[in-house]
Amino acid sequence: MKSKTLAVLAITLLAGSTAAFAAPVTWTLDGAFLQGGTASGSFVYDADSSVFSNIALTTSPGRTYTQFAGASVSGGLVFLQSGVTIEETIALSLKDIALSLLTDAGGQLHINVAPNTAFFAEFSCSAPGGCASGAGGNVNNWQVNGASTLTGVPVASVPEPGGLALLALLVGGLATSRRRKR
Repeated sequence: MKSKTLAVLAITLLAGSTAAFAAPVTWTLDGAFLQGGTASGSFVYDADSSVFSNIALTTSPGRTYTQFAGASVSGGLVFLQSGVTIEETIALSLKDIALSLLTDAGGQLHINVAPNTAFFAEFSCSAPGGCASGAGGNVNNWQVNGASTLTGVPVASVPEPGGLALLALLVGGLATSRRRKR
């Protein structure tokens, strides 16, 4: 009777301890500008907590973006260079990439720009709050027809050590109870 109680307790604890959240996703940028430059790099985004980390986006003119500024009114994510304010920098905008598209499942997203249109990839922020509103001067435009992509790969999840210990306890308890029955 004691071994059955132990087994039921172990199964209950194991079932309750395995609930976990999805892992954050590493998103990698592979972008091309109409002016001939490129944008590359990556960042980690956790859709469960809406937190960005490890932001390291670079453009071929030599600018590095390490801060998330928010979503622009035109529908894209805006990143800033480190150590500067929104009013005094050049910002990087990922057109049509909304926060809701950055899921824990990852995938590939395209920065879509229609032919014969220009959409700022990098722009200067000339007015207070300009980077958030999309105001300012154009520096680079994205290439057309989805030539630029953002690809997300979920970080492999690691089993919880507590869950593995409970599983070992369950198997050990079952083995002990079988030995005692013989």
